[in-house]
Amino acid sequence: MLRRIAVALVAAGALAAPAVAQDLAATWRALDYGDEATARAEFARRAAEASLWQAVASRGEARKAAAERALAAAPDAGGWLAAAARGLIAEAAGDGVAATAALREAASAAPRDARLWKLLGDQLRAAEDLPGATEAYQRAVQLQPAYPAANLALGELARQRSDFGAAFNAFNHAVDESDRPLGALIGRAAARLYMGDSEGALDDLRRAAAGASPGPDRSRALLGQLYVHTYLRQLPRGLDQAELAVRMWQELGRAEQVAAAANAVGRVLLETGDAVAAAGWYERGWQAIEGSDLAPAARTIWHVRYLHGMARSAAARRELDRAESLAAEAASLMASDPANAEHYAWIGPYLTGYLHLAQRRNEEAVTELRKSDLERPYIRYLLAEAYARLRDRAAAREWYQKALEAANGLEPESVIVRPLATAWLAKNR
Repeated sequence: MLRRIAVALVAAGALAAPAVAQDLAATWRALDYGDEATARAEFARRAAEASLWQAVASRGEARKAAAERALAAAPDAGGWLAAAARGLIAEAAGDGVAATAALREAASAAPRDARLWKLLGDQLRAAEDLPGATEAYQRAVQLQPAYPAANLALGELARQRSDFGAAFNAFNHAVDESDRPLGALIGRAAARLYMGDSEGALDDLRRAAAGASPGPDRSRALLGQLYVHTYLRQLPRGLDQAELAVRMWQELGRAEQVAAAANAVGRVLLETGDAVAAAGWYERGWQAIEGSDLAPAARTIWHVRYLHGMARSAAARRELDRAESLAAEAASLMASDPANAEHYAWIGPYLTGYLHLAQRRNEEAVTELRKSDLERPYIRYLLAEAYARLRDRAAAREWYQKALEAANGLEPESVIVRPLATAWLAKNR
C-alpha cells in the first residue's frame, strides 16, 4: 500500500527531481529491510508535501481542502510545511494578514526553497504590497534564475510600474528555448513595444500565435499584433490578425469571446478615428451574442456593451441625438440587471462623461468621469481632456501623467492612450 502511494506521488510529479527520487529509493529500502517506522514517517511526509503542492496548483475549495490535508499529515506542526499549509488555509478564509505571516514563516524556515518565496510573493502581491512581492520574487530567482513563474511575476510588476527595461529582462529570463511560457513571450512583446522595438514585439507575438493552442493565449497574441499597429497608428494593419482571433473563437463556439474580440477591435478603431468601421465591429460582436445559445439573463451585459459602443460611435460621428437615445437604452438595461451592478458602476459614468465631452459640457464630463474607475488609463485620459478644454493646465497635466503611468499593457486602453498622453505632455512642458 505504501509503495502504491509513493508511485502515485511520483506520477503526480511531486518527486520528479533526481535527488528526491534517490531519497525515495532510500525510503523504499527502509521498507524492504523492515524498518517500517522510518518508511511510514517518510511516506507521510511526502504525502503531506504532495497535498501542499496540490493546494498551490488548485483554486477555491479544492485549494483549501488540499491545504487542510497537508496540515493534517504534516509530521512537524512547527515546520515549513505546516506553516505553508496554514498560510494557504488563512488565504482561503480571507485572512490576508495571517496568510502572509504563515507564508513568511514557511519561507524563513526553508530559505533555499524558491517555490516558497514565490508563494509568499503571490500573497504579498494579492495584499498589494508590491515592494514586498518584488523582494520575495527576487529571492526566488536568486535561488533558481530560470524560474519561469517567478520571472513572469517580476516582469508583470515591472511592466505595471512602466519599468520596461526591467520587465524585458524578467520576461526574457522566463522564456525558455521552446518559447514557453507564452505569457512571458507576450509580456516581452509589450516591453519591447514601449522600449521602441516594434519589430521585435511583432516577432514575439507571431511566435506566440504560432506556438499557442486555440484559446486565450493565441487570442492575446493575435490581438496583440493589432494593438502594436494601433499604438503605431498604422491601422488598418493588424485587422487580419483580429479576424483570425474572431474566427478561432467562432470555431470553438465561444460567442462571448467572439463579442469580446469584436468589441476590442471596435474600440481601437473608434478611438483612432474610424467611427464607421468601429460601429461595424460592435454590430458583429452583438450578432455573435444574438445568434448564440447564451441564456437571456446572461445577454444583458453584452447588450449594454453593444449599446455603449454604438453610442460612443454615434457621438464621434456627431450624431448626438442618436447617441443620447442609445445611452438611455443602455441605462435602462443596466438598471434592470443588478447582478452586474459592479461593472455598470464604472461604465455608466464613463458613457455619460464621454457624451458630455462630445457635447462640450466639460464641467459635467469631469463630474461624471470622476465617478468611474479612476485606475483605468482611458478614464484618466478623458479627465485630462476635459480639464485641458477647461484650460486648467495643472489638472490636465496631472491626469495626462496619471494616464501615461497606467498605460503600460498590451491592450486597447494602453495603446490608445499612451501616444496621446505622451504627445500632450511633450507639447505642454
